[in-house]
Amino acid sequence: MKQRVHFVGFAATVLLPLLIFCSAMVFLFDRQQQEQIERMLVQTARTLSDAVDRQLINHVSGLEALATSIHLDEDNLADFSIEAERLLDSRPEWMSLRLRRAADAALVVVAFPQRSGDTLPSDQLPPAAVQEQIERVAASGGPEISDLHVLGGGEPFVSVMVPVKRGGEVRYFLSVNLRSGSLGATLAGPAMPDGWVGSVLDRERVIVARSRRQEDFVGQPATESLRKEIEHAASSFFFARSAEGSEVYGALTTSSLSGWTVAVGAPAEVVAGPQHRSLLAVSAGGLLSLAATLGLAALLTRGALRRQNMERRLAALEQERLVERRLGDVAANLPGMIFRRVEEADGTVRYPYVTRGQGGPAPAPFVPDPDGCGDELAHLIHPDDRPAWAAAFTLPAGTEPSHLEVRAVPDAMSEALPDGEAGGKVIGEADGERVRWLRVMARPSPQSESGGGRAWDGVALDVTDLKEIQDRLTGALEESQTLLAEVHHRVKNNLQVVWSLVQLEAMQIDHPAARTRMEIIGQRINVMGRIHEQIYAHQEFTRIDFSLQLRALAERLIGPRGQPAPIALEVTGERLFCSLDTAIPLALIANELVSNVVAHAFPSGASPSGTRGTVRIDLRRHDEEVVMTIADDGVGLTEGGNDGKGLGMRLVAALVGQLGARMTVDAGGAPSIGSSAKDSRDPGGGTGGTRVTIKVPGPWYAAD
Repeated sequence: MKQRVHFVGFAATVLLPLLIFCSAMVFLFDRQQQEQIERMLVQTARTLSDAVDRQLINHVSGLEALATSIHLDEDNLADFSIEAERLLDSRPEWMSLRLRRAADAALVVVAFPQRSGDTLPSDQLPPAAVQEQIERVAASGGPEISDLHVLGGGEPFVSVMVPVKRGGEVRYFLSVNLRSGSLGATLAGPAMPDGWVGSVLDRERVIVARSRRQEDFVGQPATESLRKEIEHAASSFFFARSAEGSEVYGALTTSSLSGWTVAVGAPAEVVAGPQHRSLLAVSAGGLLSLAATLGLAALLTRGALRRQNMERRLAALEQERLVERRLGDVAANLPGMIFRRVEEADGTVRYPYVTRGQGGPAPAPFVPDPDGCGDELAHLIHPDDRPAWAAAFTLPAGTEPSHLEVRAVPDAMSEALPDGEAGGKVIGEADGERVRWLRVMARPSPQSESGGGRAWDGVALDVTDLKEIQDRLTGALEESQTLLAEVHHRVKNNLQVVWSLVQLEAMQIDHPAARTRMEIIGQRINVMGRIHEQIYAHQEFTRIDFSLQLRALAERLIGPRGQPAPIALEVTGERLFCSLDTAIPLALIANELVSNVVAHAFPSGASPSGTRGTVRIDLRRHDEEVVMTIADDGVGLTEGGNDGKGLGMRLVAALVGQLGARMTVDAGGAPSIGSSAKDSRDPGGGTGGTRVTIKVPGPWYAAD
C-alpha cells in the first residue's frame, strides 16, 4: 500500500509537470493555428474583393473608353452602334450595351453581341430601375454598378453605367449588362483550400456570384446570420451558417467601389479539428513515458518547422502566380504583343517570350526562317519594311529605345488570328496586299542571355485606327487650308471688282468734291482687298504682317500724284503680326490718317530740301500693346481748315473704339518724330505739325 502511494506520488511528481507542459504546448500550438486560419480567411476575403474590383474597373474602363468615341461628338449614332457591337464581340462577359439620352433618358442605341450561336438576352431593366441608376450616376458624376437582376428566369446580370460628358455636361448615359457568371469565374481564380467557399453579395445582400455551385445560389438572399454580421462590421471574422446549411468560420470585407460584400467561409471542422487533436495529445502525453514525451515534442517541433517552411514556400509561390496572372491580364488586354528578341553569338535569332494581346498579331505558328531572313517574326512585316525592322535591333546596350512604324501583312497572320481573320482597317496597300500598321518600340536589354547573345525587350502595338484617323485629319486640314485660301482669294477679287467699279463711277462724275469722295471710298475698299491679297499670297491664315501692309499703304498714298513737290516718307519700327480682325480696322485707320496728311498737312510749296514736308510712321511693341504713331511736320489741325472733325476722323474714332484701342492727338506745337523741342517750325510752314498715337491691345506676334 505504501509502495503504491509512493509510486503514485512519484508518477504524479513526474507526469504532472509533463502533462502541464504538454497541455500548454498543445494549447499554444492550436491557438497559433486558429489565429493563422483567421488571418488566412481575412486575407482571402480581401484578395477576392480586390479581384472583383479589378474586374469591375476593367469593365468601367472599357465603357469609359467607348464613351470617348468621336462618333458621339458628332451624334453619329449609326457608326457608334457599329463600334459598340465590335466591342461587345471582344468581351463575351457583356450581354448587351445601351446608350440613353441624358435629356429624357430615351433609349437611342441598343447593341447585342454578334457571336455565332448567341441568342439575344432578355436583360431590359424595368423603367424604375433604369431611372434609379441614372439618378445615382447623375448625382455622383461617375460610374455606377447596380445590384443583381434576374428577369423572367433569364441569366442573372448586373448593370454598369457611366456618364458621357461633352463640354462639362452629361449628354448620354452608357450602360452594359454584365453576366454574373464572369464574377463567379473571378472567385474561382485565386487558389483556396479545399472546402472553402467565397461569395459576392450586392447592397441588398443578394448573392451575385459564388466560387462553387454558382447556378444553385446566385440570386438568393444571404443567410440571416451572415446579414447580421455584414450589418455589424465592414471587415470581421465570425462564425455563421452557410447557404448550404453547414457551420463555417468566415470573414468578410466590403468594397468601397461597388458597395458589394465579399465573404469567405471555411468549414467548422477545419478550426475544431485542432481542438480534438489537442485532447488526444494531452491524453497520450499522460500515458507516455518521459522519453516518449520528449520524442513527441521533438517530432512536433520538427513538423511545425516543416509546415512553416512549406507555408512560406506556398505563400511565395502564390505571390509569384498572382504577379504572373496580373502580367498576363495586362498582356491580354494590350492591343498588340510583348516580345523578347535574342540574337545569339552565331547570328541566330530566337524569341523566348512572345505574348498576344487583344486584337494584336499572334506569333504562332511561326514560319521557320521566312525568306532566309533569320527572324521568325519578320514574316509578319511587309518586305519593304523588313530592313527598318532589322535596323532597329542593331543598337548597343544602354542606348535609347528604337521607335518605328512598319506594315504588317495580315495574310501572313491569318492562321494565328481567330476564325482566320486578319482584322483591322485597310488604310493603304502594299504590292496589292491588305496591310495593317504596327508601332514598335524595342530597348536593348543590359543583361545578355546565356551564351553571350544580345537581347531586346519590345512591344508592337496595332495603330491601324490611329493611322487612319491621322490620314483623315491630314486630308481634312489640307482641304480646309485650300478652301480658306480660295475664300480669301475670292474676297480679294470681289473687293478688287468693287474698287474698279467705284473708280469707273468716279471717272464719270464731273463734280470735283463728289469725285474725290468716290475715290476715298475706293481707297478704303482697296485697303481691305490688299490685306486679303497678302493672306492669299503668303498662305498664312492666322496672322498678318501688318508692318508690311503699313509700309505699302503709306507708299501708295504718298507716291507721285502730280503735286508741285513730293512728300518725304519715313517708316520705322518692328516687324509685327496680328489677326485679320485687328488688321482691317487698323489699316483703315492708317489710311484715313495718312490721307489727311497728304490732303491737308502741306499746302505750301517745297522746302529747301526739295520736299513739301515729311511723314513719319512708327510701329513697335510696348509691353502688351502695340503703339502706332503717324506724325507730320505740316501746318497742324488748327490751320487750313483741317480741324479733325471731318468724316474721316469720325471714322477713325469709331474704328479705334471697335479695336478697344486708345488714341491721342498732339497738334499745334508738339515736336515731330525725330526733332527737338527747339525746332518748332518745319518745312511745311506749321508750328510742329500733328502727331497721332494709337495704342492697340493684343494679341500681337513678333516675327519668327
